[in-house]
Amino acid sequence: MNQADQTPVGLTLPAEILLDIVSYFHNRVLPYEPQALPAPDTHTTRVQVLRSLSQVCQYYRRVFLRLSWEYLEILDAPENSSNPFPNRLLRRMTGIVKTPSVPRCIRTAVVSLKLPSNSNQMHWDVITVFVRLLVAASKLSCLHIVDVSGAQASVLADILASHSFPGITRLAVPCALARSLSAFPNVLSLTVTDKAVADYYAIAFLKASGRYCKRLEEISHLSSTPPAVKCFVKVHPDIEALSFHDDLTPNTFKLLRELKSLKSIQFPHRHSGTLGSVAVCAEVKSCFLRSESGNSTVRVEYPSGDDVGDDAAVTVILDQGNPY
Repeated sequence: MNQADQTPVGLTLPAEILLDIVSYFHNRVLPYEPQALPAPDTHTTRVQVLRSLSQVCQYYRRVFLRLSWEYLEILDAPENSSNPFPNRLLRRMTGIVKTPSVPRCIRTAVVSLKLPSNSNQMHWDVITVFVRLLVAASKLSCLHIVDVSGAQASVLADILASHSFPGITRLAVPCALARSLSAFPNVLSLTVTDKAVADYYAIAFLKASGRYCKRLEEISHLSSTPPAVKCFVKVHPDIEALSFHDDLTPNTFKLLRELKSLKSIQFPHRHSGTLGSVAVCAEVKSCFLRSESGNSTVRVEYPSGDDVGDDAAVTVILDQGNPY
């Protein structure tokens, strides 16, 4: 505390120093792997810190309130049974839309639209408000739709397709929203949020991404079945980075040889035994060591075959002179 005027030191710090302090807190990275979200009380996110600080005083409110709305997360919390998720979702989005200054702050939106099938009116209300929110969020650059109910996926896809969101460059959606990709022409990074999907839907999604997402550089959580991989190689021959939901068979792995611009490939799951560590190295070398001259490098990451933890990974960097 400053003895001269009894002002707490925290209130005399420049905004730049305050922002540097809160930069050590990060928002939760969505677990697109099939695992549960951590309990809210075990993970202090950046947005929670910012919103708490914005309530301290007027000075902190001016510094932190706008930043606290840059990241919007509305996910279902099963333990909150007293207030059903559809009601909370609708009320939260409606409140945001009715406060014009808030949507303009949102840079990243993470929303679950999976609702019970017993209320068609609720589905329509949620979809309508959600699209209004996206339209109002003029600075939105990252959109993650974690899940969507089958009953409303088609309606949502049609409504989104009638709009355009050129500011969104990072997109994560289920395959059921394939038709909506026409609304996102400037997407650079695309993630499939389905835990498992039939080839028909995976291929439809890939074809739509090839038709509408002309600037795509990276696609994540791709289905590893041979039909899906064949379609992917055909519609995205110039892709630079990709990751698969599961491991590949040796024959499917060889399909990736056609990706001449590939720089990074990642396998996020522990291999089930189809390809061991040694086999992966052999397949990687045979597929990605370029025969043509030039500085061609491919980074491959895959789970370790050793018993050193589920998150352990091996990285192989291949280039003309150094295959390991």
